[in-house]
Amino acid sequence: MTTLFATPNGAKGTPALLIAGVLIVTAGLAITGSVAASAADKESRDRFQVDPNLRIVSSDEFNGSAGALPSARLWNIRQGGGGWGNREKQVYTASPNNLSLDGSGNLRIVARRDGSQVTSARIDSNGKMGMSAGVLAVRAKLPEGQGIHPAIWMLGSSIDVVGYPESGEIDIFELANTWPNNSVGAIGPRTNLADKTPWKVQKAVPPSQLGDPDGYHVYWVDRTKGHIRIGIDGHEVFTVGLEDLPPQSVWVMDDPFFLVLNVAVGGDWPGAAGIGALPAEMSVDWVRLYG
Repeated sequence: MTTLFATPNGAKGTPALLIAGVLIVTAGLAITGSVAASAADKESRDRFQVDPNLRIVSSDEFNGSAGALPSARLWNIRQGGGGWGNREKQVYTASPNNLSLDGSGNLRIVARRDGSQVTSARIDSNGKMGMSAGVLAVRAKLPEGQGIHPAIWMLGSSIDVVGYPESGEIDIFELANTWPNNSVGAIGPRTNLADKTPWKVQKAVPPSQLGDPDGYHVYWVDRTKGHIRIGIDGHEVFTVGLEDLPPQSVWVMDDPFFLVLNVAVGGDWPGAAGIGALPAEMSVDWVRLYG
């Protein structure tokens, strides 16, 4: 394992290429020498580790004009209300008020009050960018607030065929209300498929491993056969394998999965939105898939 790179806040560039364990970058992606010293106050320290044999096979740097929607080649924009399984209050839209590029290389997902309702955005890469092995990394800054529930997570690509929880779920990082109230883990089906109560192996990441709640962090998952590692920046915070499953559980984590990014509001876990909690913005710097 080797440190791949550390990006300063706001730095942009073409995705890096890893050749024979040596990182090749373009200008603007990494800061070195005297420039690094002058920009030390902006450095996010968001280092993470990947196998040096891996290559970037797909990515989105969210470069584009302010107000534009994310690439339809990589993302589906989900719309509608209905609670989304957790009795959430938001209605997901494709409005630039809820979902847009900021013109500086970031994607904005914003939950807000619109009249009598709460609107937000949810995108996923189903059928467009998925993985069954390798490393998926997301550099993002997440909002806090009573009733606010941002999430970086994955669902099994078979969900439209077999349903949930048969498809499985990987929670790379979910936050409810405040920074320490979080969850990472995996969810899957039982051997008795008539039992729709999924198995869950989950944990909360302790504050000592979370870093600055107001900064960008790299949230990542490393998938190998029979095993999942989840991390934040340079820290592995969770691991689960076949041997860790409770009885009568089916391991579906080697199947293809796709990424989901969203900001939910209210519902069973965070509770009602508090005064001043909205608007709440998730800022996503990039998404990169290594394989």
